[in-house]
Amino acid sequence: MFLEATKNCVTLGIFPSFAGGNSGPGAGTVGTPGGFLEAFAVGATDTEDAIASFSSRGPVTWDGQRFVKPDISAPGKAVTSAKPGGGYVAMSGTSMATPHISGVLALLYQARPSLSIAEARDLLERTSEDLGEAGKDNSFGAGRADALAAARVAVAADRIESALVDASARRVAERTVLD
Repeated sequence: MFLEATKNCVTLGIFPSFAGGNSGPGAGTVGTPGGFLEAFAVGATDTEDAIASFSSRGPVTWDGQRFVKPDISAPGKAVTSAKPGGGYVAMSGTSMATPHISGVLALLYQARPSLSIAEARDLLERTSEDLGEAGKDNSFGAGRADALAAARVAVAADRIESALVDASARRVAERTVLD
């Protein structure tokens, strides 16, 4: 049921962002629908930018193959939220991290409404801050989302300004990379 709904969202152009789950720290604890290959699963970081202890970890297994999940992480521990009946409360969970990704996506789609789901996923992942093992891993995914970095790339229409820096020479070269 959830798989079909997730696939339908993608078919309709709706970005499939889901909480990865709060069953960590063990491996293979990302649940569904976040664990579906079509879904973009979000893990939670704590206030020190470490992976939150409760954040579910990958991998997920489909058709005998293992896949890295979550796809990305965002702040999810002690996040200030509105509480029923009024006021605010600090809450924790991957369900607190996922709205951060929804907010970044709102910025990206405002800057570039023509972004496909695949392009938005790629943009989120390649501009994230890699905090775990090098590359995409089963704790942080691609890393902690970086809204400013993603928005800069989206606004620049896929132009990334960069500078190569050497400790002894300080600036070696400047270049513009086009995707």
